[in-house]
This record gives sequence, C-alpha cells and structure tokens, in this order.
Amino acid sequence: KYSISNFMSMDYETRRSLELIRMQADFKKQGSLFWFLDNTKTPMGRRLLREWMSAPLNNSEMILKRQAVIQKLCSKKSLRTEIESFLDSFCDMLRYSAKISNKTITYKELVEISKVLFRAKKLEGILGEFEKGFFKTDSESIELLYDFSQIIQKTFDENINEDSCELYPIKEGVCDRLDFLRFDLKEVHENFKLLEKKQQETGHKNAKIKFLPNIGYCYEAPQSAAQNIDNDFIIKQKLSSTIRYADNELIEYEEKINSLKYSILQLEKDIFDKLLMYCCELTPKIREFARLCAYFDVTNSLANCIVENSFAQVKYNNDGAFELIEAMHPCVYK
Repeated sequence: KYSISNFMSMDYETRRSLELIRMQADFKKQGSLFWFLDNTKTPMGRRLLREWMSAPLNNSEMILKRQAVIQKLCSKKSLRTEIESFLDSFCDMLRYSAKISNKTITYKELVEISKVLFRAKKLEGILGEFEKGFFKTDSESIELLYDFSQIIQKTFDENINEDSCELYPIKEGVCDRLDFLRFDLKEVHENFKLLEKKQQETGHKNAKIKFLPNIGYCYEAPQSAAQNIDNDFIIKQKLSSTIRYADNELIEYEEKINSLKYSILQLEKDIFDKLLMYCCELTPKIREFARLCAYFDVTNSLANCIVENSFAQVKYNNDGAFELIEAMHPCVYK
C-alpha cells in the first residue's frame, strides 16, 4: 500500500517533455535521464528505477531515508562491489513470483529461482551494514528461502538422462518408487536390444526397432524383407522402400513401456505439484526478497553514478524554495 500524496504526479506530456525515460525526438533511451542513471544489473531494478523516475518522492522523510542508503553506499566502495557481486546473473524474481501464484512456472524457472535464493544469506551481510530495523526483512525469512533453494536443488537435476524421465528430471533418491519404475523401464529398453538382435538373425539383418508417434513401436526393415515375414507378424505400415511390422512379444513390451511411462509421469507430477504448493506459501517472502534486491540494485546504481560524476547531495526543505548552484544538465554533460 502507498499513498498518492507521497509522490509527485506527472502527466504523460510532462514526462515526455522532460525526456525522463525516452528522447522526445526519436523515442530512444539514449540521451534521456534514465539512460544516464541506469546502471542496474537486474530487470527488476531497471523497472523500479523507471517507476522512481516516473513518480518521484514528494515526502521529505522518505527522501531522507533513501538519501541515507545512497550516502552509505557512496562512502563504502567495498559494499557497492559486494552488492554488484550479489546481483550478478539474477533472474527476474518478481515475474517468476507471479508465475508461481498462477501455477504456470516451469521446473527450469524454479531451478533459476533456487540459484538466486541460494545466495540469500549474502543479503544478511549487506543488511548488517545498515542500522537494525532499517529494512523489514528478518533473518528467519532469509533462512526459509535458503532452505527452499536447497530443496529445489536436491529435487531436480538438469543433467539427468532424458530417457529416464517423462516430464521433470527428478533426482535419484528423492522417491524410491520412482527410482524402481525407472530401473524397470531401463531394463525393458535393454531387452529391446535382444529383440532387435533376434529379429536380425531370423528375419532381416537390417531390421531395427523404431518408435513412431502414429504407429508406436515396430520393426523396420527394407521392402525386400517382406518375403521373410510370416503370418504371425502384424504389418503396421508399408512404404515403397520400407516395411514396418510387429510381433506379439514387441506389442507386450510396448504395453509394459506405456504403463511404466504413465506411472513415472504421475509420480513426477505429484512431486512437482507438492513442491509448487510449498512454493506458493513462500511467494510473499520471495516477493519481499525480490523487491529488496531491486531496491539495492537501484540505490547501488545511483551511488555509482554519484561517485563517478562527483555529484553533490541535494538538501531538501518544505518551504517550496529551491536554489541551483553551478548546476548543469547531466545528460548534456555526458
């Protein structure tokens, strides 16, 4: 929640004339004030800086608090470097948190979130540089997010063999039943090699087992092998140069494979759904963490800009008077 009175409202024409976000002539970012100030590392920070510029603060207490954070960052180069290192290769946590709420997030995006949350404890060190209670995030929330990142990393393995999983690459050891089914499936695939060898010995030396979406598993051999196929075989497809057929043994294996794959799929879905339910409970904390990261991204960007250009600190008052001494337009200066 926020009060409109805390911000200076500007209509579209005013923002356009001031060339805050884009240039008036060609609508490009280069040359605008946003272009000058933007040194953010994350998409969240970039959006927040744009928000701050489109609706500047109109509350002196909030301005002074923001100034205090930026002043602290200006005075400590090591802190600025630490924040830059912390924000490196950050995914768009706020966008992903919306996908968690909608339950449209993929396991790959969860893995990306986990890589960011794994660094959550580093944020404690950054927060420790400021007065206690200056920021709302507590160490308990950070610990929860760190634990959640470990759960995701222990659940998914992006390097897993694609043949052994149907939908989600769940690691071995997460579910005993799943491991057992995958072992069974592997055995069936190995038996295929024996079936193929047998067919090459009794039917045609070039016969191979293939899977085609429209007809399923079948033996594929040149059309010349048709004379070696007896009546016990089922002809699935005839082409000008190829014949595709199956026997009862291959059909039994196909049914077993389909049954195993279905069971594996259901178990993988169940594990992912349970993980997503827990993730949904943590969404408010993930958003709070993401907003704080975006805040540090913007303030750090502004602090770097201030140090690089030797800017002076503005002193605010409530009487409406203002004075500019030896001032220049930053974009024209750059």
